Amino acid sequence: MSYPEFSDFPPIPQRSAAEADFDTKMSALFQHFATTHRAELIALIDFLKTNSTIIGGALNATTVGLDAPAEGKFTALEAPQLDLVNTVSGVLAVLGASASDLNIGTNSNHPVDLRVAGIRSILLSTNGTKSFYQTDGSTVGVTIDGSGNVNTAGFLAVGRDYAFSPLDVENGALVSSGDVADDRRGTIHLQNVGGTPADGALAVGISFSGVNTRRRRALIASYQDGEDGDPTGLRARFETN
Repeated sequence: MSYPEFSDFPPIPQRSAAEADFDTKMSALFQHFATTHRAELIALIDFLKTNSTIIGGALNATTVGLDAPAEGKFTALEAPQLDLVNTVSGVLAVLGASASDLNIGTNSNHPVDLRVAGIRSILLSTNGTKSFYQTDGSTVGVTIDGSGNVNTAGFLAVGRDYAFSPLDVENGALVSSGDVADDRRGTIHLQNVGGTPADGALAVGISFSGVNTRRRRALIASYQDGEDGDPTGLRARFETN
């Protein structure tokens, strides 16, 4: 029994010089994309992963560049927080938004300096002190410390736009006698809370210092006359201590 015979290969035409040159060029181009260009793309992806927070996150509805309407600015961020980091000083500024609030601050141990036209307006210190600056941007006008104590370097107006004295209070309603609960109670109302009524007790008062001293020299205080706390008047005292 004879073995099967195989058919001959068909005749393969010789390629022309132009076709051979084309094959050489296409092979070189394919090798470039398959090796060199691929390696460059992988290196770029690694760089972005290391140096950018965009890769792996969401950056939606934004325009970054030189085109209108937002030249070089973010128009919207899907992420709830934008962190701005100074890699030299380590200062971290945070701009965030929740369902109802806008959050501006810092997660690092640095104050928040709010400026208008480059001039300091408000300084929020790390110890809880809030300093409000005058128009020169260097002089503190009002300070509220972490405990809520308020200090002002200028005049304080209550009920009006400006003050002629360190404390200027204006009330448009007439003061009424009796137990009223609105601004008719008094232009300035001083109230004692937690004291024990007693004959001769001094509840609240206004003290007066001497010249060039913080020590009290005189006092006008509410005075309980008798065991019943209802009959209360004013008593003036002169201090020597």
